[in-house]
Amino acid sequence: MNITTMIQVTEIFKSLPTFETFAYYNESIKDVDFDEDGNVEKIHFYSGDYLKKIDIRTIGGAQVSWILFNSIEVIASFFPTSV
Repeated sequence: MNITTMIQVTEIFKSLPTFETFAYYNESIKDVDFDEDGNVEKIHFYSGDYLKKIDIRTIGGAQVSWILFNSIEVIASFFPTSV
């Protein structure tokens, strides 16, 4: 992972309220997927779990959420304060 990607991932982690209380906050990153615009879309951890960006569209507008998945279920969802 290059320094630019590491900075983006760090900023995402910092923007997610309470994410620092999860062990994933200090876990090594295995891989990062990007969308067509070059923005981080999915962060893979060595445990096999991953954090995925989801765009939620509602009647009132749109919001971004980051969802933490393991191989079986959703572990948590986070609504960023920035990024």
